[in-house]
Amino acid sequence: MKSKVRIEATRGYPHLVTLGVGRNIRWAIDVTNSLVAAEDRRAHAFHAPGTISADGRLTDTGRRVIIEALARKAPTSKSTMCMVWAPDDCTYFMPDGTTVDGRTPPDGEPIYPEEYEAVAAAIRDVRYIVLPDDCDVPYVCIRRIDADHVEVASGARMILGHFDELPFEGPGSELRRHLDASGSLVLPDPFRGTRPTGVGGDATMLGPVQPDGGTVTIVPPWPQKVFEACETIAGRRLPAEMLQAAWRAVDPPEKGMMLVGALEAA
Repeated sequence: MKSKVRIEATRGYPHLVTLGVGRNIRWAIDVTNSLVAAEDRRAHAFHAPGTISADGRLTDTGRRVIIEALARKAPTSKSTMCMVWAPDDCTYFMPDGTTVDGRTPPDGEPIYPEEYEAVAAAIRDVRYIVLPDDCDVPYVCIRRIDADHVEVASGARMILGHFDELPFEGPGSELRRHLDASGSLVLPDPFRGTRPTGVGGDATMLGPVQPDGGTVTIVPPWPQKVFEACETIAGRRLPAEMLQAAWRAVDPPEKGMMLVGALEAA
């Protein structure tokens, strides 16, 4: 019996990136020369005769099939997508159905367990404060952008990987590599280029606190404005010591803290 020819899910290219606020998602795609069985769980699959060669490489026909399919899908998805063909070759699909070729593909967070360790986590250099339990979010992230701007954003522990779904190839091999004898998920060190900080739920590996893509505010580097942004994100008034901690992320102690009159003096 002739074996099925397909592009393997673990290969790096091509792959799809969907662009979002604060987070891009990287999707493996499945490509075959014929329709596949119902157990195919890929969210983005392309099946047509002549799409890949006998050695598993995407053909010109395959590239055209993918472009036509995504161009039809883009207007209904109402989001921008990018098919990354190679490190220096990509095609953007706009919500209006138009396409734009590019040479600088966007990065994206992988969505399938078998791809996690091949893609380093995109960690931003931010400081954060831990909020009281009754706030709208658990963390506020603060980042000094430049001399005139501070980013204040809602935060959460970054998800480094979900291991609660079987990988495409079957029996949970990726998850099993991170289980102890009792079947509990253990934390490798490092994982995806950073240190995991905990486990959420049954099988979600968490990383450092990062902006969560929710609320983002850009303010001038004045204490009063930073305090207001923090309290808006928290959904309540915050203790003075907590606000001062937020300001220290903007203006480290060795520079001195001017908490009174900064806005008026400016």
